[in-house]
Order: sequence, then C-alpha cells, then structure tokens
Amino acid sequence: MRLLRSYELVLLIYAINPQIPFAPTYTPSIFPSSWNGLTLNAPMTLTSRFCCLFMALTAPAIAQETDIHQGNWVSWRGPLQTGVSLESYENFEFNPEPIWTDPISGRGNPVIFKGRLYTWGYRGSGQELMEVLQARDEKTGKVIWERETQEFMSDTAYSRYTIGAPTVDPATGNIFLANTYGEALCYSPDGDIIWQHSFVERFGRLTFPNGRAGSVVVDGDIAIIRGVTSYWGADGPARDRFFGLDKNTGEILWSSTPGVGPPYLKDSSFSTPFLATLDGRRVFYAGTGCGNIVCVNVGDGTPIWRWQISKGGVNASPVLYKDKLICIHGAENMDTTETGRLFALKFPTDLDAVGGAVEEGQGGAPKLGPEIEAWRYTFEQFNCSPLVHDGKIYQMDKTGLLVCVDAESGKVLWESKLANEQLFSSPAYADGKLFVTTHPGDLVILDVTGDAPKELHRVKLEGNCVGSATICNGRVYVHTTAKLYAFEIKNSGITWAKAPVDERPVPGEPAKLLPVPSDILLTPGSSLDITLRTLDAAGNQVGTVETAEWAKFVPPTAKVKAEMDASFSGNTISATADAKESAGAWKATSGALSGVLRGRVASSLPYSQNFDSFALPEMHPVDKVNFGHPPLPWIGARLK
Repeated sequence: MRLLRSYELVLLIYAINPQIPFAPTYTPSIFPSSWNGLTLNAPMTLTSRFCCLFMALTAPAIAQETDIHQGNWVSWRGPLQTGVSLESYENFEFNPEPIWTDPISGRGNPVIFKGRLYTWGYRGSGQELMEVLQARDEKTGKVIWERETQEFMSDTAYSRYTIGAPTVDPATGNIFLANTYGEALCYSPDGDIIWQHSFVERFGRLTFPNGRAGSVVVDGDIAIIRGVTSYWGADGPARDRFFGLDKNTGEILWSSTPGVGPPYLKDSSFSTPFLATLDGRRVFYAGTGCGNIVCVNVGDGTPIWRWQISKGGVNASPVLYKDKLICIHGAENMDTTETGRLFALKFPTDLDAVGGAVEEGQGGAPKLGPEIEAWRYTFEQFNCSPLVHDGKIYQMDKTGLLVCVDAESGKVLWESKLANEQLFSSPAYADGKLFVTTHPGDLVILDVTGDAPKELHRVKLEGNCVGSATICNGRVYVHTTAKLYAFEIKNSGITWAKAPVDERPVPGEPAKLLPVPSDILLTPGSSLDITLRTLDAAGNQVGTVETAEWAKFVPPTAKVKAEMDASFSGNTISATADAKESAGAWKATSGALSGVLRGRVASSLPYSQNFDSFALPEMHPVDKVNFGHPPLPWIGARLK
C-alpha cells in the first residue's frame, strides 16, 4: 500500500463528508500543477462529491503516469542519455524551412524544460568574445533573459569556444553550466546565480586551447563536474578528475581521480558521464583525457575500475546496452598499431569483487584486463559519441562515414557516406529517423527503419555543426557556429514512450562519515561550519550526525607531513587572524564512523611576495644548485 498524498487525502475527505465546509479557494501548492486554480465552494452537490472521490482514487494513477521527460530534453543527450527521443509522430512531415533563427554562435546543443529553451553560445571575437547563456520561449524563440561571462585566466583559442551544453535539474528547474574557462555555475530559472566556483582558482584546473568544457551531470542531489586539475598534496599531480558537488549549495562533496598521468594523460576530455544503478549503488561511466574508460561511485567518488584503451583523450560519451558498455576513441590503440576503435565492454557487475590492481606509480582505479572486451571494430573518431537504439549502434567516423553496427556482435550492418569530415556532433534519433548534423554544416535526416538508410532531407545550414540536434515537442533545434535554428516536425499528434524507471539504491546502515564541504579554503580570521553526513558502505547517503571528535590527520602515504593552521570548536573550523599559509587534513570520528576533511589556509588579499624569505635547503641533482619546494598550499606549483 501507498500513503495518500496531501491533495488526495483532502479530496477523499471532502468527497466522503459533505458537511465539512469548503474554503473559497485552496492553496495551490498542495495540488498537482495541472489543478492549480481549482475552487470549491460549499455546499457540495452529489455530483461534486462523486467528482472529488473519482479524482482522489485516480490521482495515484495520474501521478504515476507523469514522466518528467515528456515534453522536456533536460541534458545534452536527452532522456535516455543516448541521443534518443521518446517522441513518435502521427503523419510525420519535416519542414526544411526553419520557423525561426537567431544569429548567435554556438558549439553545443539546446536543452528544453517546461516551455523554455536554454542555449549556450557566444558572440564577438578575440578579446571581446563573450559566452552567453540564454533562456528563450520554446514556441517563439524570444529571449527571456541572458547572462554573459568573459574569458580570464585561460589560454583557450578564441575560435574553439563552448563545446558543451547546459543542464537542467528537473526537481528544481535550476540550470547548470561548466563554461570554457573553468567556472561551474548554477542559475535559477530566472537567471540568478545560486552558486558558482572558479575551478581554475579554487582547484587548479588547467585550461587548454581546445576549449573543451562538456556538460554538468545532475544525479539526485549531486552535480558532477570534471576537468584536468593540479591541486595540492595527493591531488597535486595533474590528472583528469571528477568533482561531486551539492547541487543546491555548490559545496564540495568529493573529488575522484580514477585515471592516470603521463605518458597517458595528453588531453582534457568532455566525455559526459553516463549514470546507472549497479550492485546497490549509483555509478557513472566516462572517458578520460588519459585514454581510459572509468567507472566511479556517484555517492562518494570512489574510483571503481578503469580500462586503458590508448594514450590521449577519450572524448566520446559511453552508452549502455544490456550488459555492455559501448564507446569509441580516435587515438592509437594500446595493443595494436591501428588507430581508433568502436568497442563494447562486458563490464563487472559485482562491484565488491571487481578485480584488477592499482598500477604502481600511477594510482587511479584498479586496471582491468583485455578479457572484458566483448568486441571491437577499427573505426577512428575522437569526439562523436555512439547512439544505440533497438540493438543497433549508429556512429560517425572522422571522414563523415556513418555506420550501423549490431550491438550484440559488433557486425557492421550498413554504411553511408554523409560528409567529408565529422569532428564533434553526435547523431540524434526520433521515430525511426536519424538526425545527423555534419561538421560542414548539413542537417541530414535519414529513415533507418529498413535494411539500408534512406535520405529524406538534407538542409544546408550557415556555419559548422559542432553540437548535436535536440528533438523535443515536434521541434528540431540545431546550433551552428553562425546561428541557432528551430525546425518544425509537422504532425497530427505526438506520442511519448515511457522512459525506464530510474531505480535508486536503498541505503543500508551507516558505515562512514562525509564532511560537507569535504575540501575547504580559509583565510586568516575566517571560519566555516561543517555538516557531517553518514553514508553506507556503498556510498549512499543515510543521514547526518550532530557531533564528532575532530583531530588533525596526516595520511600514511603523504610525502609532506603537514598540518593546517586552524582549530575546531564543535563542527566549526576557524583560522586565527595570524594563521599561517598551510594545508592539511582532519579526521572526524563519531562512534564507529569516521571521515576525512581536507583544507587550506591562504593569505588574505592584497598579497605580495618577493621570495626572499624562502629557504633553499636541497641540492638539485642535475643543475647542482640549491632549491626549495613551493609551499604546500600553493596549488599547482609544487610539481612544476
């Protein structure tokens, strides 16, 4: 049995007892949004009592049939994380003439939520270039609000901006963005900044000329951001890292380093994590800038496994098909001299017995062997991600060749040459049609219901296509490097398939503590309150604890035995007015539970330094001169 919701209970009581007086109006918040404005007046007639009884009894069915993905496309690859739309159309007819356009450049794709279209693009050039997040009316394309951000602390080439897309959290309607130069931002539906982080300044994110930013991924209350960072201590070496943030506050929950370093780490990556529930926990799969496919625990950031494919980045986003993980890359393979590979992995499902070993001198997640590869097909593509539907994989290579591959066997079913090159954009699918945006600037629509593809439309667009098509509510949106386009799918009715139920793990008994935030930055004279969450052994959040004992903690593997110049009072950590620049860790203990907090004390602004006060205690083995290491809390400095 299920407890009645508040509005169901109200309706049921009023239906059964006609003597209860009705207020002139109800508070809308207790009713589903579709019932807002409902007015009931006493006395009730027999008919009105019957209607209320009917509504109360059928409300559960109505609520259960509601699918947040119906009429919405909240993230880059849509409701299934694969580029596949849930829509099908009666009397499908694509109109090749756009219903509206806007001359703003973009290199990603729009997302849609509750009648609003959110796009991320840019205007201007050179040092005057501005990145722009826009909210538009979905029907008209009219801009409701826009927010600009400008380049700083980055070496991004101005012709390579904004490879990524905004993300909408359906629970709050908030919009998340990871921009080109390392800012993570959360906006309200009205465009107000709720929180933001500059990952370059806060965590030593490295920037690169290729402008890869990707998309924020939201899972429950966790927002996942990624980037190559060089921080301090164990996180000092440059690695491709993932960060879990509280989506509501922006507080850091965890950082994860599942990959490895040189000679494998050669790129940043914008492979968007694919979310799943497996073996009682939430996990994500992604490609890395060090040539790996990785699996990471969403709840606490624990790296679970990695599979090394190549040296250099895997930018494509993996997809799941039954018991296989499917992805592609474009570098030289580790085990052959061939370049590129479309492949399927039969991944471990018992996460407590994954196997593999952490590579000595590299760290990262346990490395799995070649035995998990189910099949491969030599096919070169750096960025375009695979699409899987009905047991078939649709994939473009860098020369503009589209192939259809059987997902079970890896057998090529057909191929079709669509362009002379394809660098980034991935195909999208709806109602038996494939919507392919090509780098030269074509929107190609193929009927793929038969044994061979049939080209239905080819629309020449202005600019190059770097982003994929978005398909929602009978519209197709394409953002090129010159314009934003909206096309119409004429139809006499739209039907939405139901998205699979996203099963959430059931938390077990508390097994460890998670200090929130888990990584802090203080300046002299400042303080910060820490919340202690409890997690089960699988990383699922259970609850919180009010009190704990705090003690300075030096990890046994730490190369520098350092302590943070701060102190705890209860769950509040403070730095005195004369606190020194420092970095260290703290261990919280509550009964049998414990967790670790990392933190730094940095000097207040304004800051000046002439380096005269630094000791040079060591002799350089090659240059034969005295040298000293930079202070531990200087992020990204100690290993340079």
